Amino acid sequence: MKKLLILISGRLKYLSDENFLRIKECFKNYEINFILTPWITENETIIKKFEEKYNPLFLKRISQTKHDDQIKKIKFPDYAGSMEGFFYNWEGVCKGFSEIVNYCNENNFCPDYILRYRSDILPQKNTVFSIEKKLNYNQIIIPDRFHWNGINDQIFLITFKTIKNFEFFFNYVDSHIRQNRFFSSEYIFYKFLRKVNLIPVFNNFNYNLMREKYFNKDILHEPLKSKIPLRDHLEIKLNRIKYKIRNFNEVFILKNKRNKYQDIKID
Repeated sequence: MKKLLILISGRLKYLSDENFLRIKECFKNYEINFILTPWITENETIIKKFEEKYNPLFLKRISQTKHDDQIKKIKFPDYAGSMEGFFYNWEGVCKGFSEIVNYCNENNFCPDYILRYRSDILPQKNTVFSIEKKLNYNQIIIPDRFHWNGINDQIFLITFKTIKNFEFFFNYVDSHIRQNRFFSSEYIFYKFLRKVNLIPVFNNFNYNLMREKYFNKDILHEPLKSKIPLRDHLEIKLNRIKYKIRNFNEVFILKNKRNKYQDIKID
């Protein structure tokens, strides 16, 4: 049975029985262990509840870094997202990956796969995160939905060997900023994968992001239209065309809009 580590890093948003049970069901044919790397500022009671629910292989609190200087240098921000949120999100992921490597080296443990996961993801009933063949170190499995301006960065699966590529993630981000490229989380992830020669393998895993009942994302962002440099605009447009070609039947024949409904309100 293949060994899978599921990483939940940074902010612990929602503690949900459905979330926990459904992700376990998705990988019922794998030996699963959870890894929790919450912020040291996270509420201790919440951490304890997550620890009791997920029974992680290990839990390691991680610190946050201030990114104000980098944010000031961003010339073309994506106003649909939070610049600060981008840095905290990816800092959590990369530090979580680093803790996994440390644990595996210290304990002579080698998992087959690593899943980057979020505590607010709710897999739809009976959905499967398919791994149809042996995954190579230069491949990454990503659900073929919610790509927005680039490629979905909310959930993805890699081999343990692949994890080393993410040591250089923030080096790439610095370069992206210096070149005055469009600063969008999904677009940066898309460009990073190309930079380190990681090939996306898409599957049909379906899920929503859990939101509180009175959540209104429109109030989180400035009412401004993002300015996208021409070279980035063309690359984003080409990437969207490729998505439509991959999903030709669903997009043009069935006219399903799989990217439209991401959020789901919960009590």
